[in-house]
Amino acid sequence: MLSTRRVKNYFLVHSAFVPGVAQVYERLLGPDGPTVLRFRVPTTEGAGSFRLPEIAAALAARGRILMALELQDGEVVVAPRYDLELPEGEPRAIFALGELRPR
Repeated sequence: MLSTRRVKNYFLVHSAFVPGVAQVYERLLGPDGPTVLRFRVPTTEGAGSFRLPEIAAALAARGRILMALELQDGEVVVAPRYDLELPEGEPRAIFALGELRPR
């Protein structure tokens, strides 16, 4: 866990050195901004491997962006590589950025 002060300092420094990022943060953190959504992945035997490009495309079609995966052991993989191929039964959940109701 990070302290609020440390996170605030990170955002302040980041926005000072990256042009336009302050507007991105305003949109993301504003009252009408997107939400971090968690989708449980049902365990289905015989489903085969889990492929991120297909999941990311399905989320994008609904106006959502893949952010992270929660694995069965509780580990969270932030910004997973798209060439990552997981065995059957993984992941336990998918985190995405988007609206509660898809477009």
